[in-house]
Amino acid sequence: MAQNVPSKGVKMPMDSADWNDYNTRVVCEIFVEQVAAGNRPNTHLSNSGYDEVIEKFAVRTGLRYTRLQIKNKWDKLRVEYNCWKKLTSQTGLGWANTKETVTATAERWKQLKGDIPGCTKFMKAGLQNEELLQKMFEDIRNTGADHWSLGQSTIPTPTNEAIHIADDNEIDEETEDDEPSAKRKRGGGSKVDKSKWSKSGSQKMVEEMSKSNELSAQTLSSIQSFTKTREDPPGCSIKDVMALVEECCAVEGTNEHFIATEIFIKKDQREMFVNSLCTPAGRFAWLKKKYEVKYGN
Repeated sequence: MAQNVPSKGVKMPMDSADWNDYNTRVVCEIFVEQVAAGNRPNTHLSNSGYDEVIEKFAVRTGLRYTRLQIKNKWDKLRVEYNCWKKLTSQTGLGWANTKETVTATAERWKQLKGDIPGCTKFMKAGLQNEELLQKMFEDIRNTGADHWSLGQSTIPTPTNEAIHIADDNEIDEETEDDEPSAKRKRGGGSKVDKSKWSKSGSQKMVEEMSKSNELSAQTLSSIQSFTKTREDPPGCSIKDVMALVEECCAVEGTNEHFIATEIFIKKDQREMFVNSLCTPAGRFAWLKKKYEVKYGN
């Protein structure tokens, strides 16, 4: 069913972000554009990325939301995507084509609810815009805690999936404040004079935290890149390859088995053995030749 798109120029109050299906689809499409443009340096968009989203979203929907409202939507979508991926990775579940979601007994749902907080929201329907969310979050799905870079104006609070994705799918996206905590008063009183916000005490601590978190984000990115290069393709782990070695009769104690334990420490040798040699006889002859070349007849 088509959604009514507000006329351009309309501005929504800061406390009433309307994330209907149409608006959610639009913001996801713009998020994907920003990720593809390199405006997501870690787990969140950069300041310029959020500014682009705000402007393009306003053009397409007529609604101009604040950066905090846009960021809250990003956080909520990320939590929902992580929850959905955890749910669909479980074994022993069924699938309902009409609802496009998993099925399970009441007892299993009870168990899943404890293991994956918030997953019961998917009992009636699956994840919307999954193809867009995958482009936004899949490569950062297992990075752990969010990181704060120097380009961000506020320090993000730790994400807790059990809090951010309640079963009733309600998140308080509009009550947060982008102002320093010193400006918020519970019982009235005068506002804090901005001139007193000097570069000392808390502000210095914030600057040190920003440097530390930026370094952590860079380190994590390097570790992830290194890990990806070391991951074995399917069927090319040492365990898988040594199973093929024994399958071709190069059993423990033979020269062929011995040379296999030496050369298959290297990933490229394992990949070549699995992908280029197709028969047990061919693999055995190759191992025999490898032994003869290195140690002689």
